[in-house]
Amino acid sequence: MSSRALTRERVVPAAVRGFLRPMQWPWWVQVLAIYAATRLASAVVLLFVARYQEATPWTPASPGYRDYTGTMWDGTWYRGIAEHGYPAELPRGADGLVQQNAWAFFPLYPMLVRVLMLITGLGWSVIAPTLSLVLGGAAVLVIYRLVRSVVGPADNRAALGTVLLIGVFPSAVILQVAYTESLALLLIAAVLLLVRTHRYRWASVVVLALGFTRATAMPMAIVVLLHALQRWREHRRGTERLWPAEAWSLALLGLVTVLAGFAWPVLVGILTGERNAYLETQATWRGRQAVVPVRPWFDVAAWLFGRW
Repeated sequence: MSSRALTRERVVPAAVRGFLRPMQWPWWVQVLAIYAATRLASAVVLLFVARYQEATPWTPASPGYRDYTGTMWDGTWYRGIAEHGYPAELPRGADGLVQQNAWAFFPLYPMLVRVLMLITGLGWSVIAPTLSLVLGGAAVLVIYRLVRSVVGPADNRAALGTVLLIGVFPSAVILQVAYTESLALLLIAAVLLLVRTHRYRWASVVVLALGFTRATAMPMAIVVLLHALQRWREHRRGTERLWPAEAWSLALLGLVTVLAGFAWPVLVGILTGERNAYLETQATWRGRQAVVPVRPWFDVAAWLFGRW
């Protein structure tokens, strides 16, 4: 060994040299390092933008990081749910039409924040963004495992590249503010991984939680249907056996997924005593008195780019 190598060996211990080589870190450290770096970059952007933020119904002018990530936009709605719950009745204006209200927002995320607030004694603006940040970290860990299950254990770059792509995506800033996206991303990734590994009963539990997080459980039913068709095709070809117990678990998952898609709208109707309470509430954000599937895509496109 050369004198230079011996000097380096004495000055830089082996543990430190290993730490300085990221590709030798455990997979979860690599994933969380990428996530932390991208979230730090988003935090810098948020702080920069907040300096020029004028006063709003949610925050004063030039709000601090906690206020900006905890109460800006729909964060205030979630905060109201966590601190005061949902209204007993739908609020209506003088014209009798339903006004914007908390029933439009799913309950799982604000209820989790409420529990943590009661346990820690900390306020919404601390707990909610922190919970979103942690849930986002859990989500990218699951996504990494999901991608590795597809591309194989030998291709680490594809899985890490996926995590990086998610982290630098323009809307990824939402992963550290008081919104449900972090929780929803975690649950969606978990359902996909569980379905891919044929753990259908656990997937049923997770997709039920998804039904009380965001309106994304119903599209998952299409995923389950396509997966079931693929399993059946492989069974017919003899390339992979679909055991009766698996078939029943998969059928249960499909049923639970459909039920999860309707669970919150139905529950809102029961609790308010008005069958269409959820749809009427959603309509107040649409600028029209009816919720028409797919129509908002065209409305927003026309608003941004014109009728063409």
